Amino acid sequence: MKKLNKVLLVDDDPASNFLSKMTIVENDQTTLVDEVKNGREALEYLLSADACPELILLDLNMPVIDGMEFLEIYKGYVKCKDYSKIVILTSSKRTNDKTQALNSGLVSDFIEKPLTEDAFRILVEKHFSNNI
Repeated sequence: MKKLNKVLLVDDDPASNFLSKMTIVENDQTTLVDEVKNGREALEYLLSADACPELILLDLNMPVIDGMEFLEIYKGYVKCKDYSKIVILTSSKRTNDKTQALNSGLVSDFIEKPLTEDAFRILVEKHFSNNI
């Protein structure tokens, strides 16, 4: 399985970030997992990053700038747009959230929390197997 260089977790829930990070790191599926608490911090991170993350795991419900607002801003100016894949990782079960996110043209997939080993492995195989 491909090992990703960098994953960015965008979520204001420390427990979710901890579990997601442990799931990814313990399975040796990336060399680096960074985390930020909201869309504004994610945009700042991406604008200042030396290297873009291959994968952005984005929650929808966050303070300051939520996931949908992040996508709207990201569409316009972030340098990582052509390199990073965005996957929504959320507890939202609203069909409208999934539809809206996938229709943005920026989101590659939609996963419900918590992130499991199997879900992450399938995600990497599905979206990164051609990059090996």
